Order: sequence, then structure tokens, then C-alpha cells
Amino acid sequence: MRKFLAVLEAHKYKIGLFALLTAASIVCVSLVSARIAYSDSRRYTSLVWNLFLAWIPFILAYLAYVMSWSRALVYVAIPAFAFLWLLFFPNAPYILTDLQHLGDRVTNVPLWYDVIMLIWFSWTGMLLGVVSLNLMQEIISRQLGRLAGWIFVFVVAD
Repeated sequence: MRKFLAVLEAHKYKIGLFALLTAASIVCVSLVSARIAYSDSRRYTSLVWNLFLAWIPFILAYLAYVMSWSRALVYVAIPAFAFLWLLFFPNAPYILTDLQHLGDRVTNVPLWYDVIMLIWFSWTGMLLGVVSLNLMQEIISRQLGRLAGWIFVFVVAD
């Protein structure tokens, strides 16, 4: 039990961040559900799928981060997770493109509600992407140095 508490204490910020991102995702899904109930329109249900896709690089980065503490896995599993992470990483900020649909008004839902809903989804997707990028940068920095970590961020963000 002490070992478990020590692990929780050592990773309390990452666990807290995971909890906040989960709560933000629940709010996002709740907003879409309320919109569907109010308007009988499934117009923005694709946002839920986009949010799911934004979680994939976060989960891959977190798994890679956890495995990176094992020296044997650094050279075997981490490159595979990093490659998969890089494939899915663009999905996280992609939710921002849904803001362009605000101009397509063909519903009885107030504009302010759609703005709030799209901003929640956009921020949650962006945070998932930024946190996953930070986790990957930490792995690179720990293994290859701080400069290599920042070069990685620059190359991926470009």
C-alpha cells in the first residue's frame, strides 16, 4: 500500500492532469448530448469522434512516457509508440477546424450554445495535443538532452 501511495505522490500532477482532461471530455460529450436532446439534430456528433481521435496520441504518449523509465523498452517499444503517436498527433488540433461550421446556421439552437460547445471541444483537443507533445518531449529530453527535446518540438510543430 505504501508503494502505491508513493507512486501516486510521485505522479500526482500527471494524474490530476489526466483527471481534468477526462472531466473536460465528459463536459464536451454532455454538451453535444444536450444539443441533440434540444434540437433533435445530430449535426455535431462528429465532434465526439474527433475528440476520441484526439485522445489517441495522448494515450500513446502517456504509455511511451511510462515505458521510457525502463531502459530495455526505450530502444524497442518507444520508437513504435512514437511512430504511432506521430501518425495520430494531427487529430488533436484538428478539432479547431470545426469552428468554421458556426456560419452554417440551419438550427433552432442558439448561436452562443454552439460557440461554447465548439470552444470546449477545441480547447480540450488542443490540451490533449499539447500535453501529449510535452510527454514526448520529456522522453526525448531525458534520453538525448534538452536541446534534442526542443528540436523535436520544433520539428513536430512545424
